Amino acid sequence: MFLKFRVDTDERIVLKRDVETALGFKTQEVLFPDFPKTTNGKSLALVGFETPNDFLDRFPGWRSYIEP
Repeated sequence: MFLKFRVDTDERIVLKRDVETALGFKTQEVLFPDFPKTTNGKSLALVGFETPNDFLDRFPGWRSYIEP
């Protein structure tokens, strides 16, 4: 399942690690370059990952970061 997340730089690193843990191997993120937004002085990026179907069940904390 392909999911898009709105994250800052630190969250992006942790998200990639969690996706790779769920998949069991290294993966490449998809960065959507037309998403330069800032919130509270933090620069946000829109990144996408191919994730296992149960990713959000295993890592529920990422649900609030999903971008429709």
